[in-house]
Amino acid sequence: MAAVIVGAPPALSGHPANGIAYAGDRLDNDIAPTAGTGLVTVWVQRGPGGYILRPDDSPSIAGLRPGDPSLTVATRSGLAQVLCAKQPGN
Repeated sequence: MAAVIVGAPPALSGHPANGIAYAGDRLDNDIAPTAGTGLVTVWVQRGPGGYILRPDDSPSIAGLRPGDPSLTVATRSGLAQVLCAKQPGN
């Protein structure tokens, strides 16, 4: 995975979209809008946003597509572990 780039279009990073992860704790505000961009979507299932909507409950409400989010983690520290494991060669 590439380094985190906040607020910049993927094309400016010099990395392919599928080499960039976008993490958020809300399926409706973070993951669904990013779905279809080619970015790896990581749902950090924590706080109220981690339990209000769930991908298997009603994906149409959140606007999710099949396969979204790409990854799910329970904590921010889990996010680092998952992304490091996805590095090429790991």
